[in-house]
Amino acid sequence: MIRGLVYVSKEEISFYAESLKELAARAASRNAELSVTGYLYYSEGRFLQYLEGESQTVEGLFSRIAADPRHDVVTSLCEDTVSDRRFPTWHMRWLNAGSTKHIELEGVLSDHLVFLQTLKEISPTNHSWHPRVWSMIDKLAETQQRLGLL
Repeated sequence: MIRGLVYVSKEEISFYAESLKELAARAASRNAELSVTGYLYYSEGRFLQYLEGESQTVEGLFSRIAADPRHDVVTSLCEDTVSDRRFPTWHMRWLNAGSTKHIELEGVLSDHLVFLQTLKEISPTNHSWHPRVWSMIDKLAETQQRLGLL
């Protein structure tokens, strides 16, 4: 079973372009070994990352990521099953605001997840927002496909 997971975190230390490139390169290498695909977006001290792969592998990887003291996970959302990988050739693509691969939807999705976390804290029983998040991730994948980047 393929699982999709998206999370938003805020940096606890300052990240710079070079350290982000190095982080993405190490993640791409490790993810290739684990058969995990996805991407990492960073802007103004906030990360948005989408991971997809075998359920236990993604859960284990996210546990390791969440324990990393360089950032604090603000919110996360798991999708139990994904019929097809959304980003099949990206073991860890780094997208940022200065990248030609970046589209504005990444920032919108990051803001949306943070906002929804606030709503979740106010009303923890309302989960009608899950499909919207996955719809945005699907749109990101479709756009990257159209740009010829997948």
